[in-house]
Amino acid sequence: MIERVVKSWDWFKERAEGRHTKAWLLILSFTESFIFIIPPDPLLSAIILAGSPRWWYYAIITTVASVVGAIVGYVVGGFFFDTLGTFVINTYSLQNELSLVSSYFEKNTFGVIIFSAITPIPFKIFVLTAGFLKVNFLIFLVASIIGRGLRYGIVSYGTHLLGGKALEIAKKYSTFVTIISVFVFVLYILYIVIKS
Repeated sequence: MIERVVKSWDWFKERAEGRHTKAWLLILSFTESFIFIIPPDPLLSAIILAGSPRWWYYAIITTVASVVGAIVGYVVGGFFFDTLGTFVINTYSLQNELSLVSSYFEKNTFGVIIFSAITPIPFKIFVLTAGFLKVNFLIFLVASIIGRGLRYGIVSYGTHLLGGKALEIAKKYSTFVTIISVFVFVLYILYIVIKS
């Protein structure tokens, strides 16, 4: 088993800066912003861990692809909400979140977009809602660039800085992080149920 993991890791290291790896990173970054739920963060970290010294380059291309995806999501929300937007909302059962996010936008569009772009909260719901409500596009764009830039910059640089220690930390605290994540998720669901 250990030999297989080592061989797999060696295989990935050889291809960490390959054309296909970069393509997958761009596809994940682009689609996660408005339709799919798979974030690019694990692949981004794996590329850096595999030995690529260009953490800043991968942070930039991930950010750019994600922001382009957000722009597409904004357009979908603004002009195709009744078809594509509704499909995404219904597919991931985000109906309650849609009304909640709408109320957030009324208070602070810029802050809400930055917060949603940095955190693990599904960015797509904020992107589609921003388009649907036709919030100021320039504010949306600038906030998306800042938020996504911070997120992927921190992931890339943090992985680069920690190097092999990142794997050790992930192994050591994975159970703790999982428990905390489940706890936060349950609290969030309870909050939605109580509010509705």
